Amino acid sequence: MIACGRRSILPALYVKEENRDVTKLIYLQDPKISVRHFDIVICPAHDNLKGDNVINMVGAPHRVTAENLDSGIKAFKGEFSKYKKSRIGVLIGGPNRVYNLDETVAEEIANNLLELESQGYSLIVSPSRRTPKSIVKFFKEKFAGHHNIYFWNREGENPYFAILALSDILMLTCDSVSMASEAISTDKPVYLLSLPGGSKKFEAFQ
Repeated sequence: MIACGRRSILPALYVKEENRDVTKLIYLQDPKISVRHFDIVICPAHDNLKGDNVINMVGAPHRVTAENLDSGIKAFKGEFSKYKKSRIGVLIGGPNRVYNLDETVAEEIANNLLELESQGYSLIVSPSRRTPKSIVKFFKEKFAGHHNIYFWNREGENPYFAILALSDILMLTCDSVSMASEAISTDKPVYLLSLPGGSKKFEAFQ
């Protein structure tokens, strides 16, 4: 049995107990309880979890596969072909417990991106599900009328895999280990856009 997420721990341990000596239990990420309850724990190295049954990995498990990237290419190759190279794919996250992304921060990011556009780059920009609506609206208005900037306003098909596949360079806000793990699984240069805040855990990963 493979389990992930805190709400999966109790039912997974119950199944293991009921099937003693039969069911082997693998847990992904830090379970926040003793690793002795599990047969194997596969955990991001930046969580600094140790144990004889712990396997550390760089980053987090993710859903970027060759098949998903190919699907993204097929869906958006025509749309993105109008944006000349070099294309910078920009992935915007959102505020969390340790990072801030408000309109002041968004203004700084947008101005820096517009400077890149003025230097001849095309920008393919996408917010995430965690990006506040007000920030999505801000970027949409800020980039309106810029013909070398594609901005997905979270309507219609999500271009996420296409951005990973068809960009020459990737830039992403530094607030998400998962988003960064997905970006570095490609062969593209990846740059982090700094946000106010941070933690030792994020810094260890970065």
